[in-house]
Amino acid sequence: VVLGVAAVIVLVGLYLTVYRPPREHVLTAGDVKYNADQVYRRALYMMLYQQAIAPKSQAEIVPKTLETMEREQTLRIRAKELVPEVTTEDVTKELQQLLAPPATAQPSVNVGGAAATVTVGTPEAGAAPSATPTVDLNAYAKALAVRLERSKLTKAELESIIAAGLYEDRLLEKFKADLPKSAPQVLLVIARIQDQPTAERVRSIALRPGVDFGPVAAQNSVSDARGARAGASTWVIVDRLDPVVRDVVKNMKAGDVSAVTPNGTYYEVYKVVEVSADHELTDDLKEQIALQKVLDWLTTEGKNLGTERDLTTQKEQWITDHVTRGYQKASATPRAK
Repeated sequence: VVLGVAAVIVLVGLYLTVYRPPREHVLTAGDVKYNADQVYRRALYMMLYQQAIAPKSQAEIVPKTLETMEREQTLRIRAKELVPEVTTEDVTKELQQLLAPPATAQPSVNVGGAAATVTVGTPEAGAAPSATPTVDLNAYAKALAVRLERSKLTKAELESIIAAGLYEDRLLEKFKADLPKSAPQVLLVIARIQDQPTAERVRSIALRPGVDFGPVAAQNSVSDARGARAGASTWVIVDRLDPVVRDVVKNMKAGDVSAVTPNGTYYEVYKVVEVSADHELTDDLKEQIALQKVLDWLTTEGKNLGTERDLTTQKEQWITDHVTRGYQKASATPRAK
């Protein structure tokens, strides 16, 4: 009897500490439910292969991962209403490009005669054109196996991550294509200064006739101004400026110099060099605007999709511990694609 009771206690302990935790519900996004193990594996993949968006501390691991999973599910479900649907073939091509990109055609070199000649992809007359570079399927299969092994993801989970990324790329391109070629803008110079007396002095210099404010701003600014590089004349859309800057600049005309304006822990001075009702949008500005449109779309559609988190301290700790150990183990082995 004693042995039987002991065995039951062991089994209950295993259930509570080993079997149940990874299977506990953590997130619902739309009609899809995710458990703790799925969140752990998504976080581990992010840590290993998506450093740009990966959590920067242990405290960020679970919140950042849940936010990412919610965003990706929103993209997979909602984006097809605006952009072409991502197909299985699209995902496979993207994975092949990521894990085993086709080698660039190498030039052929003819060293005969008086001088060497180099030919890149130009067949001789009557010769068949060179074949398009093809994917090394063996290399792809090996790289895919390594990535799945290190991240613990299933192939379907990896493909779903890739699909979400393709939808985000397509949304970004759509929003850029929808933008007009030009928009009302101002040519702005910003000085960002650490103390008010220096800012007042810089402003007094800017008010002198014929003074080029750019070098003065660049020389006295302690760091880059928000929304425009300190000292540089930058074309900006006023509504996209930092709210403090926007509220001042929106009432300025060409040639105006602002009063010294507190902004956070700094003091700023703005000069509007030129105003245009129809200035061409730069590629960089288009990218910024389109990216903000994607973020706004994600916020709206995420609410429409509906998400629900079922997170406790114990669940979060289990995920964090497993991600930390998994990352340490994977990082101790030679890094592969």
